[in-house]
Amino acid sequence: MAASGTLSAVTDFDDFRAAAAAEGFAAETIDAWLELARPYVVLSTDARHGGPVAGRLGGLPTLTGIGQWPTFGDDRRLLPLSVTVDCAALPRHGLAADLPASGLLQFFIEYDDLYGDPDPFGDEARVLHVDDPSAAERKAGPDEVDVYESRDLYIWTGYDFPHFSHEEFDVFEEREPRAEALFALATRTLGVLEGGDSIQIGGYPAAAHGEPTYDLARLTAEETGASDADLDARYRRDYRFLAQFDLLDDINDAVTARFLIRHDDLAAARFDRVASLPEFGE
Repeated sequence: MAASGTLSAVTDFDDFRAAAAAEGFAAETIDAWLELARPYVVLSTDARHGGPVAGRLGGLPTLTGIGQWPTFGDDRRLLPLSVTVDCAALPRHGLAADLPASGLLQFFIEYDDLYGDPDPFGDEARVLHVDDPSAAERKAGPDEVDVYESRDLYIWTGYDFPHFSHEEFDVFEEREPRAEALFALATRTLGVLEGGDSIQIGGYPAAAHGEPTYDLARLTAEETGASDADLDARYRRDYRFLAQFDLLDDINDAVTARFLIRHDDLAAARFDRVASLPEFGE
């Protein structure tokens, strides 16, 4: 996860500007780098992240009825719950400002079916928004459904920056060969707090093996008849990076679940239309 810090620490970038200038970076280079900053929210199990509880990892879903529980596969098995986000508790910061002002956003994934080239719009990964949690309740599923340990998530806000494999970083590095040093300086100056499992909302996606828009283009090029490059450019305009988190089980802990959503679907809270593009580790 890239650079982050408390909101009060990074609302102005004076410390970063001073440190970058001291290392010989020109003011225009510093300004160009800061234009790449994306506000984002991290919800972490590490209570040192300072904010109130705004969700949880694992546990049972909150549903209006057992029939609302997302299913997958030919035999319609219930998907395990990975993350719950309390929208009302989120700061209106970055993409989080465009999420619904209330309700619960719940992320369900069946890990074992994600390998290979999963369907970005398949039923192995689903996002469900429960608009009125007061009219719902936590539902216990059958014994065969994985239920992960329930752990509170604490708010951390900050700004994210591009790194290797991000197009923005590659373009910037063409004009500034010391882009890596700027990234390291931003990470150090703007205050990374390591530790705990977390979900990232907004910012830049994990992209060690490719950005999710390119993966989406690669997986849909044949059915659309367009080239990967043309589709990637289109998807960069049409989609926003919604969220990402590492998978919870020990077998798949090197996999990061990543989610994209179209601008109009986000505005209309149509989370059933998200695209899921996992990032596979080594």
